[in-house]
Amino acid sequence: MRKSILVMSTITACLCLPGLLFADVNQILDKLKEYEVAYNNKNVEEAMKLWSEDAVIMTGGNRKTVTREEYRKLLPERMRAYPTIYFEDIEFLFISEIDAMVSTRLKLPKRSSRMNIKFVKIKGTWYLQSWAY
Repeated sequence: MRKSILVMSTITACLCLPGLLFADVNQILDKLKEYEVAYNNKNVEEAMKLWSEDAVIMTGGNRKTVTREEYRKLLPERMRAYPTIYFEDIEFLFISEIDAMVSTRLKLPKRSSRMNIKFVKIKGTWYLQSWAY
């Protein structure tokens, strides 16, 4: 099911955004999958490698924004509180040569939340830059 969602998101994005490079779309979708896997395996270091150095990350019910290093400290507790996550219904809002924004449903145990995730391309590699819900 998740693979079909990613494939449909890719097709939809490519039909709607002129000049879009398939490689960039696939790299961004791969980053989301890599984050899912790292998070679900409780691998904080692998999850944090996917974030840019200057990332700003929204967390918690109070929607507090934290730096990458602050999030690194919070992530083990978040992983205990929410042992699995999945990104579903992924839609590209925009993509350029240097940044992109996707809208996705973050599925947690017993609830889900719509969120926007910004990506930045640094030296040819896409990184998560921020997210907000």
